[in-house]
Amino acid sequence: MFPLFVLVFSTTLLAQSGQPDAEYLLIRRSYTTHSDGSMDVRFRKEIQLLRNRAVTAYALNGETFIEYNPQFETLTINECYTLLPDGSRVEPRPSAYVDQLPSHCADCGRLNNIREMAIIHTGLEEGCTVVLDYTLHRQTTRLWEHFDMMQRYPVKHYEVIVNGEMWRNERNIPQDDWSAQPYAVKPTRYEIDVQLGELPQWTGERWLANATNVDTLADMPQMERADAVCRWVRDNVVCHHGLDLARLDYAITPAATVYNDNCGTPADVVAMTTAMLNRVGIDATLVRDSTVNNIAESFRIEVIIDKIHYRINPLSRQTWTPVGAAVDDNAPLVIDSTLAYHPQEMADGYSRITLPADEGTMNINPELLVPSRNIPVAVKPCDESYRYTIELPRKTDLVGGKQEVRYSVDGVGSIEITVKQKGRKLIASRHIVITCDEVDMEHYAEFRHMMQEWQRGREFFVK
Repeated sequence: MFPLFVLVFSTTLLAQSGQPDAEYLLIRRSYTTHSDGSMDVRFRKEIQLLRNRAVTAYALNGETFIEYNPQFETLTINECYTLLPDGSRVEPRPSAYVDQLPSHCADCGRLNNIREMAIIHTGLEEGCTVVLDYTLHRQTTRLWEHFDMMQRYPVKHYEVIVNGEMWRNERNIPQDDWSAQPYAVKPTRYEIDVQLGELPQWTGERWLANATNVDTLADMPQMERADAVCRWVRDNVVCHHGLDLARLDYAITPAATVYNDNCGTPADVVAMTTAMLNRVGIDATLVRDSTVNNIAESFRIEVIIDKIHYRINPLSRQTWTPVGAAVDDNAPLVIDSTLAYHPQEMADGYSRITLPADEGTMNINPELLVPSRNIPVAVKPCDESYRYTIELPRKTDLVGGKQEVRYSVDGVGSIEITVKQKGRKLIASRHIVITCDEVDMEHYAEFRHMMQEWQRGREFFVK
């Protein structure tokens, strides 16, 4: 979905009762295809700012950002004004329309043609209504969008119209109190897909002539060879997340161009990795995971390594799972690794060691878990074990001696963390088990404490 306006969610709890800060009187999305192969996407919003807090939250309600590609898209502003409580209208000045380069396209030359129209709404005051109506004319036959009709504020009326036919006509949609709370279990009844035309038939390239840097991997075992290619891509190629692939008409850039420019969309980077894997003798095929709504982020690579099929995301550091075993989301994850000694120097001879952060499925940030909440936390059941061994320099010791945390929470799971020193070897063992897919309010405080312990267990000090 191309960004229609910015929604910035606070991590603090929103009021669950009483008058909301604002409400959408109308949101309308209208899609019209034409016989010449083009289409019009028209969007209208009318949002009334009911309380002063909605006025002062200017980044939420005072600006609208619209991305488009002038090479095949034309943006037309049909209406833009603020209706004041006394009935008068405030029209934005010409300087309120700023045509700029989106931040996630700034450091990749071939994406510099993408534009972002920033509209600064003026005349905001308590009780006013901001009205914006624009049309994006696209010289293409295809557009695939997935969006949620539920917004930060209640919506009185939401319409989705396709070629004159009313697809969805919803009234009195409640405000989205779930997205404001990280890891909340969010309802999906208001999610919708609009699919016009057919997506391209993407194919991965079988060779990348200028990627001579990977030829040195030829003598490595297949699994190590594939892992080395993906690691090189993650460490050396700038991946631009956030750009809707509709802005590029769902095209993937040739692998040689991505390699030479050293940048691209996630789709570009995965496709380039496919070509590099084929160059080093790994049978690799570009595929798309249709369960991922964001098309740019949905590309994967199917590889055959030692006669075993894997579907991998080279942008992720997660352990690869054979295709046949991928359905078992609860399969135990075991990592036993030796780490180089790279401490962060502190004062008075102390050093801090931080274990890798890109662990398996347990990636909940405890800083985003507020002290109390009234919505369950969505979690993913897991069983993860990590054992890291670090060779310490001579006369270097673990501060505080052996460290150990071990406990469980009924109906939620358990953690076990042990850090100890044996001679010059420092051994850090971490084990976490989550047995549920959501944490209710009764167990939330204990779960939050568990996540804090899990995060703290990644750091320890030596001297």
